[in-house]
Amino acid sequence: MDDECPRPLNWRNPLNDVGHKDKETIIEAANLVGSQINRSIDDGARKRGFNDVVEKVNDSVVLGDGAVGPVIGGLCAKSNEDKQWQGNVNDKAKGYKGNCILKEGIQCAASGSVRSIKLPTRKEKGKAVLVEEPKKATGAKNKGSKAQGSTYNTRNKGKNNYEKVDDSSSDDSDFYIDSDYDQTQGNDDVEFEENVANPSIIEEYDEMGYNGVCSDDEDNNDEFASWDGSETEEDEDGNPLPKRLCKNPKTKSWNRAVDLGTPNFCVGQAFANSEELKEAVREYCIVFQRGLWFQKNNKKKIEVKCQWGCPFWLYASRINKEDPTLYIKTLRQAHRCNVIQNSHHLNCNRVAKEIYEDLMVDTEWSRKGIQNRIQKKYKLDVSVQTIYRGKMVAKRINEGHYLQQYNKLAAYRKELLRSNPGSTIEIKTEMDGDVRRFHRMYVCLAACKDGWIKGCRPIIGLDGCHIKGQHPGQILSAVGIDGNNGMFPVAYAVVEVENTETWKWFLEYLIWDLKMENPRSYTFITDKQKGLGIAIADLMLGAEHRHCVRHLYNNFKCKHSGEGLKQTLWNAARSSTLVWYNRNMDAMKTQSEDARKWFEDKPPEQWSRSHFKTISKCDILLNNLCESWNASIIKHRDKPILTMVEDIRMDFMTRMANRRIACTRWTAMVGPRIAKIIEKLGKRTYEYRAHMSGEFLYQVIGGMYGNKHAVDLGMHTCTCRKWQLSGIPCVHAICAIFAKKLEPNLFVDNYLLPSTYLDAYNPIIYPIAGDDDWEPVDYPIAPPPYKKQAGRPKMKRIKEAGEGKAPPAPDATRMPRNLYGTKMTCSICNQKGHNKKGCPTFKKQAGEGSSSKGGKAPKKQQSKRAAAQKRPRNVLQQIITSRRAWKKRKQAEETKSSGTALCTSSQDVQQPSSQFMQQSQTSSEWACF
Repeated sequence: MDDECPRPLNWRNPLNDVGHKDKETIIEAANLVGSQINRSIDDGARKRGFNDVVEKVNDSVVLGDGAVGPVIGGLCAKSNEDKQWQGNVNDKAKGYKGNCILKEGIQCAASGSVRSIKLPTRKEKGKAVLVEEPKKATGAKNKGSKAQGSTYNTRNKGKNNYEKVDDSSSDDSDFYIDSDYDQTQGNDDVEFEENVANPSIIEEYDEMGYNGVCSDDEDNNDEFASWDGSETEEDEDGNPLPKRLCKNPKTKSWNRAVDLGTPNFCVGQAFANSEELKEAVREYCIVFQRGLWFQKNNKKKIEVKCQWGCPFWLYASRINKEDPTLYIKTLRQAHRCNVIQNSHHLNCNRVAKEIYEDLMVDTEWSRKGIQNRIQKKYKLDVSVQTIYRGKMVAKRINEGHYLQQYNKLAAYRKELLRSNPGSTIEIKTEMDGDVRRFHRMYVCLAACKDGWIKGCRPIIGLDGCHIKGQHPGQILSAVGIDGNNGMFPVAYAVVEVENTETWKWFLEYLIWDLKMENPRSYTFITDKQKGLGIAIADLMLGAEHRHCVRHLYNNFKCKHSGEGLKQTLWNAARSSTLVWYNRNMDAMKTQSEDARKWFEDKPPEQWSRSHFKTISKCDILLNNLCESWNASIIKHRDKPILTMVEDIRMDFMTRMANRRIACTRWTAMVGPRIAKIIEKLGKRTYEYRAHMSGEFLYQVIGGMYGNKHAVDLGMHTCTCRKWQLSGIPCVHAICAIFAKKLEPNLFVDNYLLPSTYLDAYNPIIYPIAGDDDWEPVDYPIAPPPYKKQAGRPKMKRIKEAGEGKAPPAPDATRMPRNLYGTKMTCSICNQKGHNKKGCPTFKKQAGEGSSSKGGKAPKKQQSKRAAAQKRPRNVLQQIITSRRAWKKRKQAEETKSSGTALCTSSQDVQQPSSQFMQQSQTSSEWACF
């Protein structure tokens, strides 16, 4: 039998040196022997019985009397007399009788045969030992023992030696220790060179990785792997459990976090499941630019080959049917093909996986930038459509699917009310059978409503805009004006459509939040929105309602165009007194009677400053604040509902914080925009002269027509009404203020002071927790019904005629045609407004043509014939032909008059028309004729 116990060459049984010992000393020595032997046993020795004596020392354990025996289950047995095992293992030992006694209490007799032996349990493994009968003390030094004071070997090939140690200070007899150092009497330098300085004899343990570094490739568990790879598990009572029939081999495992960047395969490599292996193969194709395809692809087995016929072959399958782990059983990595330029594995999902993290930081990352990034990293071409779809998938990963976000609206509302108490968030749903569908949502944060009440002027701008995402609807918004003439968002709502019903629903919540008890104290400015005028008249009877003049003029110019009417209309809108309003309207009547009649049903209280109330301290004619608000949220309007609402809240929060900090840096007593207006008006005071009438009363004379105005600095009034309308001193008031040697900033309205501005922005919009930490709410909401329109969704609004056209350059010599437009002219009927493709005459004649066989020709042929018949000849070609015919006739006449007969067909040639002759004579281009 081959030796089953590996050991160093200088190993010997330490029991040979044992004298008369007591029981504890012998057991201690035997424990050391057993622990060394148990590390070397394998599973094969466990299944075999005792064999005959083997004379070789290295083949088995040599015991004290020269007998040898194999290792079985971590136990070593021997015989003192015979060199064969002939006894039975039946009775438990009651003492040190017989040849050997095992720690388990099994006695090996001197005769018979050994048929079985009890194996150690899992807990007792490594502790089973041999206890031998002690020898009689001879008083002589045992052969092979080491002398005291001997040297130690620093290396012994990783194996433990058991040496005798003489402890003279102890009263007890000799004992044995487990030592890594071997005592020798040789030369220290020679031993050092052989055992330490020579790295070829140094062996690393099997548990260690390459060069002694601990490997991370083993399975992640908390148990220690046994030396022989097998263990006996026990239940709670200590009974052994049945062993597994199939054991997974110890192989290298695929670590996705480490290996996916540079995928490499090897035989025996383990993958957790088929999806992990397929991901690794796809990444291998992309990184190394190889064309591989899955010949077999299921959960149990995967076979990969090269699509160009290379010898590459990878086959992986399961070892255990119950375990989803796949092992690579066959692998040929040889390639004979060239690298590829396009890979079907680099699809939109792979692109999304590559860019979704960067796209979360830079949401405006362009398609071209993404394409260049992918091509530079992987050296593979990616189509534009793949990049576009990948970007959409990445956005869906970052923002979530829009269908799932509707279910989170109830939890979002609860979290928002928890972090911002006092806010108003209402979600209206409708039942569609058994399904609860989203209908409307209203949001007004507590900081916005408090800021508007404390620090903004009593004017509200209302407007709506479309949602560009896959969820349909519109956003209705209410925007105020702060003390620096900036927009102050107050509330908004997501509704299904813009009509009278939705505007009433939105205004009811807005009026209740802003505590608008007296309608006459508030002003609303809107566009010509659908149903908004009716809603304001029903809910806020007596409130001032202004219309945006720009939208009013866009409707006016459709029927009454002209620069004169445009200037007259704007002069009438800017008129601050009734006298100047009537003058401008009379001027419009002289220009166009119909234009003046167009304003009969347009009350001037809605669009002219001459009829505005002065309580709002705001003279704006345009609803630009709402337009600016709509433009600021355009980047959020194409996102799912929850992401859109949260992004708008983030804009609110950061805007209020930034304005709060900016106000502390103001250098003037008013805001920067108000200071700029006052500075501009102050430069015009040289045109006026202020004459003092009282302490605060002044008569201001001047201007283009030498007008007179009365200014009261105490009451903040002027007869031009501009000071009362805006709250900012007019040019006449500033002239009087300069005459009194005061600062104009002291005479602005209280709404424009920095203290009032801070009152608007001091309330804080508090942050909220992430959606993972929201308290769940059992209130599922389905998206509203929506029928997807054909084509790509429109992301830009349709511009009006003349909108967005840049003026010509200052050094331009000709005005571009895109500013004034051109009308096309038909080349068939010479009429304006259409070309030959849309010409009704051309279409009519094209349908009357017929083929040569008597039937109708095809429509394409008919159109070609009709175009050939009606197409006028080129004027230049007619001139050339007529000139040549005229020359031939002239020559024929001269020849005939001289009596020379010429055979010519000049009689058939007619004199060219005078029209063409005049054109040819006056044109220097045809002077050669």
